[in-house]
Amino acid sequence: MRRAIASFFIVFLVFLLCSVALPLQADAGQAGVGVINVPPKYGYIRVEEQGDYIRVYLNISDYNSWADVYNVSVTLENYGKKLSTFVFQQYKSLDSFVEINEFSETPKKNHLLDIKKCFFGKPNEQETIDQRCDIAIRFVFQKTFFTGLS
Repeated sequence: MRRAIASFFIVFLVFLLCSVALPLQADAGQAGVGVINVPPKYGYIRVEEQGDYIRVYLNISDYNSWADVYNVSVTLENYGKKLSTFVFQQYKSLDSFVEINEFSETPKKNHLLDIKKCFFGKPNEQETIDQRCDIAIRFVFQKTFFTGLS
């Protein structure tokens, strides 16, 4: 009888340890909340003119954490013709969690993006859902003939 109780107790402890320890390993790619099949969404978009610049403010929410956002792009078009694409890239590659946090412009010859005025913000503390999910990005580019504001 004691052997049966001891065996049951050992099996119970192993089961308990596995059920507690194994879920701790599932980081979901360093994510914060872990919601399956919920794509990122724009929570806030604002475009404004300030002096000689156009500023595009974006707040992106990803319920799997802002850490899952690889890049964000804004495309400038003139009657359907792509003139420039501005990109904020958070990681070196899709397979990497090495943060580079870079702004770039394609084609580079346009020289419209003012990288020094661009901004990204991610909360250091991740206690609330908003802190784990939201990333703020600001693209700043020069006004030109095709913005309609020059």
